[in-house]
Amino acid sequence: MPILRYLTAGESHGRCLVAILEGLPAGLKIDPAAINRDLVSRQQGYGRGGGMRIDADEVEILSGVRNGETIGSPLTLMVTSKDPQIDKLLPISKPQPGHPDTGLAAGVLKYDRQDARDILERASARETAMRVAVGAVCKSLLKEIDVEIVGHIVGLGPVQANTAGMDFPQIRERSEASEVRCADPDATQKMIATINEAKANNDTLGGVFEVVATGLTVGLGSHVQWDRKLDANIARALMSIQAVKGVEFVQGFEGGISNGDMPIVRVTMKPISTTIKPPQAVQEVKAPVEHSDVCALPAASIVGESVVAIEIAAAVLDKFGGDSVSELKRNIAGYREACQR
Repeated sequence: MPILRYLTAGESHGRCLVAILEGLPAGLKIDPAAINRDLVSRQQGYGRGGGMRIDADEVEILSGVRNGETIGSPLTLMVTSKDPQIDKLLPISKPQPGHPDTGLAAGVLKYDRQDARDILERASARETAMRVAVGAVCKSLLKEIDVEIVGHIVGLGPVQANTAGMDFPQIRERSEASEVRCADPDATQKMIATINEAKANNDTLGGVFEVVATGLTVGLGSHVQWDRKLDANIARALMSIQAVKGVEFVQGFEGGISNGDMPIVRVTMKPISTTIKPPQAVQEVKAPVEHSDVCALPAASIVGESVVAIEIAAAVLDKFGGDSVSELKRNIAGYREACQR
């Protein structure tokens, strides 16, 4: 059983979203404002639809923290919806091709439901808000051991960014200043224009983002079992993000183990299936149209950044243990010293 594990619960239009994170060491300072910054970043980005302006996500910490620090017990996080509508929304009887609510042919049959919304409500990318919240906590833990992570866009539609020669601080600073989280200013403007064109055509866009980490020690993960390979666990976490269809490891891993190089993971996201222009549904019946993003790639990079942080934090705790942050730091310091002998 992994030392660090988490569960999320809640539906897209439900009363709240909740996450329980177990395995954090005691003594980690938790700043709700830092979590909220990541939650807001997930809702922003050029190309997002009007639905992202309904709720300004704010986290509430329900357990596991006393006087601003973790105490070793499970951490419970909650984001409350400002306007829950789950019991008032119209049913979906005809699915949209390529969309999660095509569960009429899969999820609806699997769970014996008549309304595809019962599938859509949980399959929705709204769920990723809690993965971002958990990831923000894990990033705080990693920062204690000088590990930092950033997600940034390298391709959107036909536009490709040029980040050759940029170091980690440059990529982070420039991507965070960009409306599309792209570190290349010229590409940023071209991406915005491409999004505007797609919006005018009632279309959507996908693309590619990278997740880059710095400060990782050699030796995280293991080759001895399939479920201990760090790159495999990261790939699984990234592939679980809605609309992600491919993961490529550029550098940083050998045989499932971190090798001391700066890890770079490249992730491909397909165009969003829900469009303003209603697609033709099964049986030649028009599918219902709800709010849609033209491009959610900047938000996906935040989610990607978050799930990679969770997997790296889990690998750190798996290798070094520690019931407190101070014990974890001592264990890492001793290992690094031994590696230099």
